[in-house]
Amino acid sequence: MNLLKKIQDQIDDILEYAGHYYFYSIFLMHIIYVFVFIGIISMNSLFLKTFNILIQTFVCVFLMFRFHPFRSHKLREYDAKIIFSSAGFLLFNMIFVEFFSVYTPINI
Repeated sequence: MNLLKKIQDQIDDILEYAGHYYFYSIFLMHIIYVFVFIGIISMNSLFLKTFNILIQTFVCVFLMFRFHPFRSHKLREYDAKIIFSSAGFLLFNMIFVEFFSVYTPINI
């Protein structure tokens, strides 16, 4: 049981470090999407679809590990930013990516 606690603490340390840069990485991904949809950057539609799936998986796994219900939580100052930016990113993917895949020649 002590080994599991050490592993969990190490994962928490990694996620705490990554959490400070998480908001900026999500923002950067939004910028990349906007550039692709405007046409400033051209990408293969298969690559864009794979990128979309990988980013959604990253967001889900990050949130599941960071905020799992099997322990008590101390919400930190940047946790609200993490949750809000994740929700915004998933909403962006649900609405805008589907919209652009229907109304643009890019097949996502």
